[in-house]
Amino acid sequence: MKKSCVLIVEDNFETLALIQVILAQAGFDVVTARNAETALQLLGSLRPDAIVTDWRMPNMTGLDLIRAARRLPHFSKIPMIILTGHTQDIQEDAIAAGATAVLEKPDGTLRLRETLSRLLGERNDPAPREKKNRSGK
Repeated sequence: MKKSCVLIVEDNFETLALIQVILAQAGFDVVTARNAETALQLLGSLRPDAIVTDWRMPNMTGLDLIRAARRLPHFSKIPMIILTGHTQDIQEDAIAAGATAVLEKPDGTLRLRETLSRLLGERNDPAPREKKNRSGK
């Protein structure tokens, strides 16, 4: 079964490392970028199943990244999540820009795995569900 690939865009090294560990342990393939410009370059050759981005980054914000990615043909429908410490400040703008969800740091960092699993289906579920036989048992 194919693992989902998640692109994480975060300028804070400690936060980036934490998210990477959490998602890798949950069974996701993880690719990282330290800024939105690098992430956009990666999207030229990478086809992640989801993008998780910080809001406040130098030069180009997470909202700018989402707007730019949504204009690319392969990324019009994939989940894009903003992870920020300023949820109330950007909730409406993030959704208008094309974000699928907005999670608040630090609690959202821990809920990220569940949010991605829900949005991407059960591809990365480490404990596959027991299949029922034809009689429903």
